[in-house]
Amino acid sequence: MYQCYGNAIRSYVFAVKSGRVQASALDATFLAKCQATLNGAADDAMGWSQMSAYGTSFPTATKAVNAAGWYFSEDEAFDIMTAYQLNQKPEYLDAMVANMNYEGGCNPVNMTYVTGLGWRRQREVVSQYAANDRRVLPPSGEPIGNVQDGFPFLSSYQSTLRNLCYPSDGPALLIRSTTAGVTPGM
Repeated sequence: MYQCYGNAIRSYVFAVKSGRVQASALDATFLAKCQATLNGAADDAMGWSQMSAYGTSFPTATKAVNAAGWYFSEDEAFDIMTAYQLNQKPEYLDAMVANMNYEGGCNPVNMTYVTGLGWRRQREVVSQYAANDRRVLPPSGEPIGNVQDGFPFLSSYQSTLRNLCYPSDGPALLIRSTTAGVTPGM
C-alpha cells in the first residue's frame, strides 16, 4: 500500500480517530472496504514474513520473477503497524519486529540497512544531500535498499560482476554450442 492510494486509504480509515472528521460524515460501506484493504495488505506482509527465514516480508510475486528492484523492509513493517492500530494481532507484532530486525542487521550479510547504524556502515547512498556534502559518511537514519537485483553492467568489468552472483539474479545461463562441444555461455 505504497504512496497514493495507500495514503488515501489510511487517511480515510483514521479520519475519525485523528479527530479530523465526524463518524457520521463517512460512508460506512467504503470505510469497511478501506479497513479490509488495510488488513489484507498487513496479512499479506505478515504471511511473507512468516515464510522468510530472516522474517523480512519480501513479496512472493517479486521472488517469482527474480526482479527485486529496490526493496525496503520498513515499508512492509509500516503497513503491518498501521493495521495493528485497528486489530492488535500478536502475529502483527512478530512480523513488525522481524522486518525491523532484518533492517537492523539480522540478515544474510549481517549489515544494517539504515545509515549511521552498525559496525559496517554504508558510505555511498542514493541521496542528494550525501552526494553534495563534504562529509565522508552519509547522514544518519536514511534507509538503504535491502534487496537489489544484482550488479549493473559496467564498462570496466562488463558482465563479470553479474556472473559472481549466486544464485543467479536472472534466468539460468544460456548454453551455446561450439565446434568442440557444448560449453556454458555468458
